Amino acid sequence: MELIAGHQVTEANSVDNFIIDGHVRFFYGRDNNDLWKLLPELLYAEPLQSLKNAPVEEKKAFMAEHKIDFVDLIKVLDGVPREEAANYEDEFIDQYTDHPDAWFDVKGLIQSTPSIKAVYLTRKTFNTKVKNMRQQAKELKDFCSRSGIRCAGLITPSRMYRDMNHKRNKWRETLQGDLTEFTGI
Repeated sequence: MELIAGHQVTEANSVDNFIIDGHVRFFYGRDNNDLWKLLPELLYAEPLQSLKNAPVEEKKAFMAEHKIDFVDLIKVLDGVPREEAANYEDEFIDQYTDHPDAWFDVKGLIQSTPSIKAVYLTRKTFNTKVKNMRQQAKELKDFCSRSGIRCAGLITPSRMYRDMNHKRNKWRETLQGDLTEFTGI
């Protein structure tokens, strides 16, 4: 099994959904994200049509077929002002994660799931402005290294990184085994 760890915000008891404006969206379901376009392109010999707008059940079937799962690094954010609830900037989110309850126990999940062979974080760089996320990524990378589990960074699937060909090629290299080293952690 391969685990893709992101840093989207979840509710404490829901590690497979992303809450936006009161609506539940499955992992990376925001309009400005290419994950559900990239994965089918890269994992099928004959590229499947994008799963971007596919029902959740179809995405889950794809995940089961390819032995992929997702987990959020951030479990809960406390104290975010209501008027800032839709602010997804890393620096903003990071300031609300400086307590242990903010983080999902990804290391515990890995320990309890021996079928996990690789962990991918959906960003390669963690600059010094996101110190809490950077620390979590470093700890996860070190844990995976000690445990013999491949850990690599993927360029963000967000459309904020606009060069789709470069993104597709880097994802292909990383998923096919050319370990992309983390930068900045």
